[in-house]
Amino acid sequence: MSKLPREFYLQKNVVKVASELLGKVLVTQFNGIITSGIICETEAYNGVVDKASHAYGGRRTQRTETMFQEGGIAYIYLCYGIHHLFNVVTNREDQPHAVLIRGIQPLEGIPEMLLRKRISIEKKNMGIGPGNVSTCLGLHTKLDKTDLLGDQIWIEDQGIKLIKKKYYNESAYWCGLCRRRCKITLPVPISFLRRQFMAIFAGTNRRFSFVAFWFAQNAPNRRMLLRRFSLVA
Repeated sequence: MSKLPREFYLQKNVVKVASELLGKVLVTQFNGIITSGIICETEAYNGVVDKASHAYGGRRTQRTETMFQEGGIAYIYLCYGIHHLFNVVTNREDQPHAVLIRGIQPLEGIPEMLLRKRISIEKKNMGIGPGNVSTCLGLHTKLDKTDLLGDQIWIEDQGIKLIKKKYYNESAYWCGLCRRRCKITLPVPISFLRRQFMAIFAGTNRRFSFVAFWFAQNAPNRRMLLRRFSLVA
Protein backbone atom coordinates (compact mmCIF):
# COMPACT_ATOMS: atom_id res chain seq x y z
CA MET A 1 0.00 0.00 0.00
CA SER A 2 1.21 3.54 -0.76
CA LYS A 3 2.18 6.08 1.86
CA LEU A 4 0.45 9.44 1.70
CA PRO A 5 2.65 11.82 -0.32
CA ARG A 6 4.15 15.03 1.05
CA GLU A 7 1.66 17.07 -0.98
CA PHE A 8 -1.21 15.67 1.11
CA TYR A 9 0.25 17.18 4.27
CA LEU A 10 0.96 20.55 2.64
CA GLN A 11 -2.71 21.37 2.03
CA LYS A 12 -3.74 24.74 3.41
CA ASN A 13 -7.14 23.70 4.80
CA VAL A 14 -6.44 21.79 8.01
CA VAL A 15 -10.12 20.93 8.53
CA LYS A 16 -10.19 19.30 5.09
CA VAL A 17 -7.06 17.31 5.94
CA ALA A 18 -8.63 16.16 9.21
CA SER A 19 -11.67 14.81 7.39
CA GLU A 20 -9.59 13.20 4.64
CA LEU A 21 -7.48 11.33 7.21
CA LEU A 22 -10.55 9.30 8.20
CA GLY A 23 -10.25 5.78 6.83
CA LYS A 24 -6.50 6.11 6.31
CA VAL A 25 -4.22 3.67 8.15
CA LEU A 26 -1.68 4.88 10.70
CA VAL A 27 1.30 2.50 10.83
CA THR A 28 4.31 2.22 13.15
CA GLN A 29 7.35 -0.06 12.92
CA PHE A 30 9.76 -0.42 15.83
CA ASN A 31 12.31 -3.21 16.21
CA GLY A 32 10.78 -4.99 13.24
CA ILE A 33 7.29 -5.06 14.82
CA ILE A 34 4.49 -3.45 12.79
CA THR A 35 1.32 -2.16 14.40
CA SER A 36 -1.41 -0.24 12.62
CA GLY A 37 -4.96 1.03 12.91
CA ILE A 38 -7.64 2.67 10.79
CA ILE A 39 -7.95 6.33 11.75
CA CYS A 40 -11.51 6.80 12.98
CA GLU A 41 -11.40 10.14 14.81
CA THR A 42 -9.46 13.33 14.17
CA GLU A 43 -9.44 16.90 15.43
CA ALA A 44 -8.13 19.93 13.49
CA TYR A 45 -6.19 22.84 15.01
CA ASN A 46 -6.00 25.97 12.88
CA GLY A 47 -2.79 27.55 14.13
CA VAL A 48 -2.42 31.13 15.33
CA VAL A 49 -6.13 32.03 15.02
CA ASP A 50 -7.39 28.96 16.90
CA LYS A 51 -7.70 29.50 20.65
CA ALA A 52 -7.54 25.75 21.25
CA SER A 53 -4.21 25.45 19.45
CA HIS A 54 -0.85 25.39 21.23
CA ALA A 55 0.31 27.92 18.62
CA TYR A 56 -2.53 30.41 19.21
CA GLY A 57 -1.35 33.98 18.80
CA GLY A 58 1.91 32.81 17.24
CA ARG A 59 3.19 31.31 20.48
CA ARG A 60 6.52 29.56 19.77
CA THR A 61 8.14 27.50 22.50
CA GLN A 62 10.51 24.56 22.55
CA ARG A 63 7.49 22.26 22.50
CA THR A 64 5.40 24.04 19.85
CA GLU A 65 8.31 24.66 17.47
CA THR A 66 7.43 21.36 15.79
CA MET A 67 4.10 22.81 14.65
CA PHE A 68 5.89 25.56 12.71
CA GLN A 69 7.81 23.06 10.57
CA GLU A 70 6.75 21.96 7.11
CA GLY A 71 3.83 19.53 7.06
CA GLY A 72 4.38 15.78 7.05
CA ILE A 73 6.02 15.28 10.44
CA ALA A 74 4.76 14.07 13.80
CA TYR A 75 3.99 16.44 16.67
CA ILE A 76 3.92 14.39 19.87
CA TYR A 77 3.53 16.05 23.24
CA LEU A 78 2.86 14.97 26.81
CA CYS A 79 -0.60 15.77 28.19
CA TYR A 80 -1.12 16.04 31.98
CA GLY A 81 2.24 14.33 32.40
CA ILE A 82 0.65 11.00 31.45
CA HIS A 83 -0.57 10.72 27.86
CA HIS A 84 1.58 11.02 24.75
CA LEU A 85 -0.65 12.61 22.08
CA PHE A 86 0.10 12.13 18.39
CA ASN A 87 -0.59 14.93 15.89
CA VAL A 88 0.03 15.27 12.16
CA VAL A 89 1.64 18.59 11.23
CA THR A 90 0.16 20.12 8.06
CA ASN A 91 0.56 23.15 5.77
CA ARG A 92 3.74 25.03 4.84
CA GLU A 93 6.54 26.08 7.15
CA ASP A 94 5.57 28.78 9.70
CA GLN A 95 1.87 27.87 9.35
CA PRO A 96 1.34 25.89 12.60
CA HIS A 97 -1.55 23.65 11.61
CA ALA A 98 -1.96 20.19 13.10
CA VAL A 99 -4.44 17.33 13.28
CA LEU A 100 -4.78 15.34 16.49
CA ILE A 101 -5.43 11.62 15.94
CA ARG A 102 -8.10 10.85 18.52
CA GLY A 103 -8.95 7.25 17.71
CA ILE A 104 -8.03 4.18 15.66
CA GLN A 105 -9.54 0.79 14.94
CA PRO A 106 -6.69 -1.72 15.52
CA LEU A 107 -5.70 -3.54 12.35
CA GLU A 108 -2.23 -5.16 12.53
CA GLY A 109 -0.09 -6.19 15.49
CA ILE A 110 -2.93 -6.55 17.98
CA PRO A 111 -0.93 -8.95 20.24
CA GLU A 112 1.78 -6.28 20.55
CA MET A 113 -0.86 -3.65 21.33
CA LEU A 114 -2.19 -5.83 24.15
CA LEU A 115 1.31 -6.06 25.62
CA ARG A 116 1.76 -2.29 25.42
CA LYS A 117 -1.56 -1.71 27.16
CA ARG A 118 -0.88 -4.51 29.67
CA ILE A 119 -4.16 -6.27 29.02
CA SER A 120 -4.86 -9.82 27.86
CA ILE A 121 -8.07 -9.45 25.87
CA GLU A 122 -8.80 -7.04 23.02
CA LYS A 123 -11.49 -4.52 23.93
CA LYS A 124 -13.86 -2.78 21.54
CA ASN A 125 -12.63 0.69 22.53
CA MET A 126 -8.96 -0.22 22.89
CA GLY A 127 -7.85 2.38 20.36
CA ILE A 128 -10.37 5.09 21.19
CA GLY A 129 -8.95 8.24 22.76
CA PRO A 130 -5.72 10.02 21.79
CA GLY A 131 -3.80 8.53 24.72
CA ASN A 132 -4.84 5.02 23.71
CA VAL A 133 -3.79 5.67 20.12
CA SER A 134 -0.22 6.37 21.21
CA THR A 135 -0.10 3.45 23.65
CA CYS A 136 -1.35 0.96 21.07
CA LEU A 137 1.07 2.14 18.40
CA GLY A 138 4.08 2.68 20.67
CA LEU A 139 4.23 6.44 20.12
CA HIS A 140 5.97 8.74 22.61
CA THR A 141 7.53 12.20 22.82
CA LYS A 142 10.99 10.96 21.77
CA LEU A 143 9.47 10.45 18.32
CA ASP A 144 8.46 14.10 18.02
CA LYS A 145 9.43 15.59 14.62
CA THR A 146 9.57 12.12 13.00
CA ASP A 147 9.08 12.29 9.23
CA LEU A 148 5.81 10.62 8.23
CA LEU A 149 7.37 9.44 4.98
CA GLY A 150 10.04 7.49 6.85
CA ASP A 151 10.21 3.89 8.07
CA GLN A 152 9.06 4.34 11.68
CA ILE A 153 5.74 6.17 11.40
CA TRP A 154 3.66 6.63 8.28
CA ILE A 155 0.08 6.85 7.03
CA GLU A 156 -1.22 4.67 4.20
CA ASP A 157 -4.16 4.93 1.86
CA GLN A 158 -5.52 1.38 1.61
CA GLY A 159 -8.50 2.38 -0.49
CA ILE A 160 -11.08 2.35 2.31
CA LYS A 161 -14.09 4.16 0.90
CA LEU A 162 -16.25 6.62 2.84
CA ILE A 163 -19.62 6.96 1.15
CA LYS A 164 -21.38 10.24 1.92
CA LYS A 165 -24.93 9.95 3.23
CA LYS A 166 -27.41 12.01 5.18
CA TYR A 167 -27.98 10.99 8.79
CA TYR A 168 -30.29 12.95 11.09
CA ASN A 169 -29.81 16.02 8.87
CA GLU A 170 -26.05 16.00 9.44
CA SER A 171 -23.24 15.30 6.99
CA ALA A 172 -22.26 11.68 7.55
CA TYR A 173 -20.14 8.97 6.01
CA TRP A 174 -19.97 5.19 6.06
CA CYS A 175 -16.69 3.34 6.18
CA GLY A 176 -16.67 0.64 3.51
CA LEU A 177 -14.42 -1.62 5.59
CA CYS A 178 -15.62 -1.47 9.18
CA ARG A 179 -19.17 -0.24 8.40
CA ARG A 180 -19.04 2.51 10.98
CA ARG A 181 -20.72 5.87 10.68
CA CYS A 182 -18.57 8.98 10.41
CA LYS A 183 -20.09 12.30 11.36
CA ILE A 184 -19.01 15.84 12.04
CA THR A 185 -19.45 16.77 15.69
CA LEU A 186 -19.10 19.92 17.76
CA PRO A 187 -16.76 20.45 20.72
CA VAL A 188 -20.06 21.07 22.56
CA PRO A 189 -21.96 17.97 21.35
CA ILE A 190 -25.58 18.36 20.31
CA SER A 191 -26.49 15.45 22.62
CA PHE A 192 -24.96 17.39 25.52
CA LEU A 193 -27.04 20.44 24.67
CA ARG A 194 -30.18 18.34 24.44
CA ARG A 195 -29.57 16.94 27.91
CA GLN A 196 -29.07 20.45 29.21
CA PHE A 197 -32.30 21.66 27.61
CA MET A 198 -34.13 18.75 29.23
CA ALA A 199 -32.66 19.84 32.54
CA ILE A 200 -34.26 23.27 32.04
CA PHE A 201 -37.69 21.70 31.88
CA ALA A 202 -36.86 19.58 34.89
CA GLY A 203 -35.96 22.76 36.76
CA THR A 204 -32.29 21.84 37.28
CA ASN A 205 -29.02 23.26 36.05
CA ARG A 206 -30.91 26.08 34.34
CA ARG A 207 -28.03 28.57 34.21
CA PHE A 208 -25.48 26.17 32.75
CA SER A 209 -27.98 25.10 30.09
CA PHE A 210 -28.35 28.69 28.96
CA VAL A 211 -24.57 29.21 28.88
CA ALA A 212 -24.08 26.07 26.75
CA PHE A 213 -26.82 27.20 24.36
CA TRP A 214 -25.32 30.71 24.08
CA PHE A 215 -21.86 29.27 23.40
CA ALA A 216 -23.15 27.07 20.59
CA GLN A 217 -25.06 29.96 19.00
CA ASN A 218 -22.74 32.92 19.54
CA ALA A 219 -19.19 31.69 20.05
CA PRO A 220 -16.65 33.78 18.12
CA ASN A 221 -14.89 32.08 15.23
CA ARG A 222 -17.87 29.77 15.04
CA ARG A 223 -16.67 28.10 11.83
CA MET A 224 -13.83 26.52 13.81
CA LEU A 225 -16.32 24.67 16.00
CA LEU A 226 -16.58 22.11 13.18
CA ARG A 227 -13.11 20.78 13.91
CA ARG A 228 -13.71 17.20 15.01
CA PHE A 229 -14.43 14.25 12.74
CA SER A 230 -15.11 10.70 13.82
CA LEU A 231 -16.12 7.22 12.77
CA VAL A 232 -18.55 6.22 15.50
CA ALA A 233 -20.48 3.00 16.03
